[in-house]
Order: sequence, then structure tokens, then C-alpha cells
Amino acid sequence: MNSHHDFEKIMQNRVFTQGINYSLDTVLGPLAQFNNPHLSLPPIIHIAGTNGKGSTLAFIDSALRALGITTGTYTSPHLHSYCERFCINGIPISQSELATYFELTKHLTTSTEFELLTLIAWLYFKDKSPDYLIIETGLGGRLDATNVITPIVSVITKIGLDHQAILGNTIAKIAAEKAGIIKAKIPVITGQQRPEALEVIQNEAVKKNSPLLIATESDIPSHYSLQGDYQRQNLGIAKAVISHLLPLHDTQKADYGYATAQNKGRFTVLTPTPTHTVIIDAGHNEDGITSTLETLKKQYPTHHLRVIAGFKHQKNAAQMLAKLTQASAELYYCEFDPQWAMSYEEVCHLTDIPLPPISINSTADFIYKHYPKTNEVTLITGSIYFIAKVI
Repeated sequence: MNSHHDFEKIMQNRVFTQGINYSLDTVLGPLAQFNNPHLSLPPIIHIAGTNGKGSTLAFIDSALRALGITTGTYTSPHLHSYCERFCINGIPISQSELATYFELTKHLTTSTEFELLTLIAWLYFKDKSPDYLIIETGLGGRLDATNVITPIVSVITKIGLDHQAILGNTIAKIAAEKAGIIKAKIPVITGQQRPEALEVIQNEAVKKNSPLLIATESDIPSHYSLQGDYQRQNLGIAKAVISHLLPLHDTQKADYGYATAQNKGRFTVLTPTPTHTVIIDAGHNEDGITSTLETLKKQYPTHHLRVIAGFKHQKNAAQMLAKLTQASAELYYCEFDPQWAMSYEEVCHLTDIPLPPISINSTADFIYKHYPKTNEVTLITGSIYFIAKVI
């Protein structure tokens, strides 16, 4: 492999089952062909939720590593390379190693991309055998391809409306899918939830005879790398997980881990000039946008706000646009990718306000070349796929 672009091209050319296969039916066969590697993995922390999965995972991972514990993490989607999805102690798998696993599984013809990558994760982490694995669901939970494992703790982050066409159009229905990761007698840790979501989680925990802990929010000190008020819940859940797993841990070392945790594109603050601040935040659903705007209002109450948004197709962009319109002085839309992005024309039909188009190159100019005369904040938000092109 000469570069990560070679592997990306190979992935693009491989024939997968189209779309999302929200089912375990096609997962079990390939697992059996490889002697069920998911049954021989290190202790697993399994994370589901609508918002906060990646940041909660980052807090847990960083704290464990600060405590001298070897970790493996499986996340999705990636920003720039598939390698980012498979990490040992925060270091992505090499291109050559990933290509080896890819070659090993090339005979499989009925998998979706995510199913294949998840199988590779099980093979990779079985071989590497870290002390702990932290696994993030791809979609939902109950029928997610990762939900063949038996974890030592199940984690459910904040639940909101997203992927309604697959998971259901109410909070309760979506919560039922997320709560599908709860296993019999395995502890469950969640944070503050909407009442209808919490009720579903509680009922499922009782049904499975699984102890349930509702974590309290934790303050985010100014020296933490991950900022944003919405991180309070994610940090609180992470601390509860660490305390559950390692009740006698060194809190100073763990706090260093929390402080240095990284998750690019989650309220990432750039200051290209003394008068211009750029916030890059993947608020890819209504709850995410709301949380981002609440943090902006608190931290930059007097600043002129400009927003550049890019939405993935099939998202509920109308609600996100409404939130952004109310909060911003200027709003632009970037059709960032012909494959993934909602088109400019589609988005314009969802709002009555002027919505000037902006290109990826112009978006980069706002980050690195724009010199305002007064204090301004530019928020770049929307799809993670959009964020990946500008961060």
C-alpha cells in the first residue's frame, strides 16, 4: 500500500450489499467462517446512543490509557481514513495491516461495508488482545452488527431523534433500539435522558436483571481538550464507567486522561486571527445542533455568528435549519460532496430565508484567510462527512 488513498480506492471499488442492513442475519454466517472471533475478545465496553458516543468513548479510552491500561477502540465513521476506526492505545491500524485483513475477508460477498469492517475489528482485536475494548455501535443497537458481543458493561449516551426511517419516529422507539445492547445481568450505565427514553432503558434493565446506574453530569474544566457544555454528560458517563471498572483507580491519572481526550470535530476551536474564532462541530441532528448553539451562546454571547452548514442526505435538515436560522446572523450552505451531501436545491426548499451557497474551498477560506473587522464566530457544522473535508 503506497498511501491511505490506495485503500480508500479499493474500498470504493469493492462490491457490498447496498445500503444499511439493520439485521444480524447476515453477520453470523461470516463470523462462523472465521471461528467466531467475537467470542474470544478482551473485556468490552459497548456504547450506543444518538449523540455523544464518540466523545464518551474518547474520555473512557484516554482515562484507561492514562492509568496504564492498553485499549482497543472501534469507532465510525472515520474522518480521513478507514484506519482511524481501529486503534490500539489511540494509534490507528497501519494501511498494510488493514489490507491484510481485507484480503483475508475478500471472499465474502454478502456483507455491507459496516458488517465487513466490524468483522475485521473482531479479527484484529482478537490478534492484538488489549486489556480492554471500547466498541461503538454503528446504528441503533439491537440489530447493529456490533451487537453479537457480550460486554462487561453497556453504555447508553443521550438519545434523540435520528435515523427515524430505520429506528422509529419516536424517542421511545429509538430508545428501545439503543437499549437492545443491554445483556442479561450485565451492568448498564447511562446519563440524564428524556423521561420516555429513561423509562424504556429502565424497563429493559429490569427485564434483563441488569444493574442500572444513571450517571450525573460532570463539569468540564477550561483546560480540557474536549469543550462544549454537552460534554458534561459524556464526561459524567465516562467517569461512572471508570469508577465501575476500577473503583480504586488513581483519580489524578484518570483526570489527566479526561483532560487530554481528543475527538476531532466536536467543538473544535480554531483562532485564525485575534478577532475571529472558528468552531468546528459535527452537530449532525437536531439535538446536536441545539447543544452546540447553547454552548456558543454561553461562551460567545456578544459575538457576531456566521454559520456554514452541510447536511448528509436523508437527514431531517428542516429542523436543523430552523435552529440555525434563529441563532445566526448569516447562514450559508455547502453542498460538500455529490455522493453524501443533501443538494443545495433540496435545502433551499426547506427554508424561506436567503441561503447563499458556499464551496468547500470558500469554507476553507473562512477558516484560514477571512479577516473580520469585529469579533466574529464562524460555526462550521452538520454532517461528520462535511466536517471531515474542512478539519
